[in-house]
Amino acid sequence: MLKNYSWHLSFVAVLFLLFNSCAEYESTIHRNNLDLERSEYLLQHAENPVHWQAWNEQVLSIAKEQQKPIIISIGYSSCHWCHVMERESFSDSEVADLMNQNFISIKVDREEKPDIDFYYLTTAQLITGSPAGWPLNIIATPEGEAFYAGTYHSKEEWVEVLNKTINQLEKNKDRLFDYARMVKEGVINQTQPIEVSDHSELLNKEELVSSLKAWMSEWDFDYGGIRTEEKFVNPPQLEFLLDYNELNPSAEIEDFIVSTLKKIAQSGLIDPLNGGAFRYSTDDKWQIPHFEKMLYDNGQLLKLYSRAYLKYNEPLFLETASLISKYLFETLKLDSELFSASQNAESEGKEGYYYLFSKEELGEEVLNKITRFEFDSESFHLPAQRLSSSVIEALNEIRISKVAPEIDHKVIVSWNALTIEGLFYYYLASGETAILNQAKASLDAVLSDSKSLKHVAGDSSSDAVLEDYAFLAKTALTAYQVTGETNYLNATIELTDEAIDRFEMSESPLFANSSKNLSSGVPKIINSSDGVLPNPNASLSSTLYYLSHITGVESYKKRYEAMIMGIQPWVSESMGFFPSWANILLHSQHPFYEVVVMGEEAKTFAEDLLTKQFANTLTLHSNKESQESPLFKNRFVADETLIYICIDNTCLQPLNDIEEAKDFLIARQ
Repeated sequence: MLKNYSWHLSFVAVLFLLFNSCAEYESTIHRNNLDLERSEYLLQHAENPVHWQAWNEQVLSIAKEQQKPIIISIGYSSCHWCHVMERESFSDSEVADLMNQNFISIKVDREEKPDIDFYYLTTAQLITGSPAGWPLNIIATPEGEAFYAGTYHSKEEWVEVLNKTINQLEKNKDRLFDYARMVKEGVINQTQPIEVSDHSELLNKEELVSSLKAWMSEWDFDYGGIRTEEKFVNPPQLEFLLDYNELNPSAEIEDFIVSTLKKIAQSGLIDPLNGGAFRYSTDDKWQIPHFEKMLYDNGQLLKLYSRAYLKYNEPLFLETASLISKYLFETLKLDSELFSASQNAESEGKEGYYYLFSKEELGEEVLNKITRFEFDSESFHLPAQRLSSSVIEALNEIRISKVAPEIDHKVIVSWNALTIEGLFYYYLASGETAILNQAKASLDAVLSDSKSLKHVAGDSSSDAVLEDYAFLAKTALTAYQVTGETNYLNATIELTDEAIDRFEMSESPLFANSSKNLSSGVPKIINSSDGVLPNPNASLSSTLYYLSHITGVESYKKRYEAMIMGIQPWVSESMGFFPSWANILLHSQHPFYEVVVMGEEAKTFAEDLLTKQFANTLTLHSNKESQESPLFKNRFVADETLIYICIDNTCLQPLNDIEEAKDFLIARQ
C-alpha cells in the first residue's frame, strides 16, 4: 500500500511539474523565444517580430490546449533561401502580425532535429507530389498534423498562403483537419517496408541487372550524374557502382563512374583555393554551384575520391581528395578534433560573394591564365583546375579582402562519423601516417561520449537518432579493419547493440529514426531510402552482416536477413533511390570473402589488401594470438605471417605471399 501511495505522489509531482512548466512557458508564448537557444540557425531568427518558439513539449502542449494551428518552419544556418525568406517575410511586421494572431509559430533547425525534418519532408512530398527542400514551411493542426506544405515563398506569396489558410480555417476547419489526419496516416503507411512471406527469395543477379538497366536510363552520359536541371553529387549511388562494377565488370558502367568523377573534379563544384565541395550545381553541367559547403558532402566525397583513386590510379582523384581534406582541416576542424557542420552560401548579404571574381578584380594577366564560368554579367566563378602558385597567390589576395561566409560550428555526430570514415580511406589512398593519426583522434573524440551519445555533441537536449549510431558503428568497423585495434571492434558491437535496443520496431524488421523510449512530437517512421546521405537502416544492416562474420553471432545474421528481405522489393522497383541496399544485395549474389592475416607483418599485409578495395570482402588482421573473433582461432603461427582466405566460411590453405593473395582475389571473378 505504501509503495502504491509513493508511486501516486511521484505521478502527481510529475504532472505538477509538467503543468507548471507549461504555465510558465505560456506566459512567454507571446514573444520570440529563440534568444534562449543554442542553434545558430534559430538565433538568426531571434530578432524577428514573429513570436518564434523552439520545438519542445511545452509549446506543443500549449498549441493543443489553445487549439491553435501551428506553423512549422524548418531550415539550417547555411541555407541561402532560408536567409532570403527571413529577410523578406519573417522580418516584416505585416507578416508577423498575421502569424502571431492566428498561429503558434515554431522554428526548427533541421540539423539539430533530423527526425522532425524527415517526417515533415516526407509529409511535404505526399502533399505536393514532388520532393521538398528548405526552407520547409508547414501549416498544421494543433496536434502537428500537416495540411499545407511549401518551401521558399516571397513575402507576397507567403501572405497569400497565410490569408487563404486563415479563411479556410474559418470556413472548412473540420475538412482541413480530416485531410491532415489522412496525410499523417499516409506518411506512416508510405514508410513501412513491404511485408514478405517466409518463403520469399532474395533478388537474383538477373533481377538486379534488370533494375540497374532501368535506372541507367536516367544517367547523364555526357556530363555525368543523373539527368536533372540541377546536379547533386550522390555518393551512395557511386559507391554502389564501384562495387557492382568490380563484381560485374562493364565498360559502360566504368566509363560512367570515371567520367562523372572527372567532370565533378574539374567543375565549379570544387573550390580550387580553399578546397572543399559546394552542395550542388544550379545547372546540368556542374558549372555554377549553390555556394554552401556541408560537412556530410565533403566527408563522403573524401571517401569516394580516395576509393576511386585506389581503384583506378587516376591522379586527379587523389588531388581532389587532397583539396577536400585541405578544406576539412583548415576551415571546419575544431580544437576538439571534430568538424563543424557547414559554411554559409552568402557573405556580405550576397550569395557566393566570397567565391566570385569580377573582371576588374582578376585583371587581364590572371584572366589569360585561368578558365572560369560566368556567374552573371558582372562576375565569374572558378572551376577546379591546376593553378600556378603565382595565380593562387593573386586569387587568394582578392579573396581574403572579403568577409568569409559564416561557419555553423555545431558538431553533428553522424556527419562527423561519415567524415572520419573518409579520413581512414584517405589514409589508405595517401599513405600519410598523419592522416591515420587524425582519423583515430577524431574517432576517439566521438567515441568518448558513446555511452551517452547525442546527435549534436555537447548538447544534452539533442537526442541521438538512428543515423548517429548507424554511421558511427560503420566507421568504427572501418577503423577496426584498418588498425586492428580491438577497442574499435568493441565500439562497433556496443553501438550496434544499443541501436537495436533503442530503435527497433515491433511491426517492422527496419528501425525507426528516433528512439522508441523518447517522444519527439511526431510519429516514429522509418527512413529506408538513400538521399545524399546513405540510408541509416542500410548502414546498420551492412554492419550487422559484417559482425555476423566477425563474431559468429547468429542474431546479427537473422536481423540482417530480415531487413534485406523487407526492403528488396523497393530496390527492384527503384534502384536509384536505394543504392546502399543494392550494394548489400551484392553479398547474397556473389561469394563473400573473409581474409584474415596473422603474424608480425599482419598490419602491412592487411593495408596492402585494403588498398585494392576488394568488394564483398572482410579484411581482418592481428599480430598475436587473439580470441576476439572465431576467425582468428588457432591461426597464429610464431615467426610467420599467414593469409587465410575463406569463402563463405570455407577456408583455403593459408598463403604467406601477399602478391599471391592479391592475385587470387583479383582473379576471383
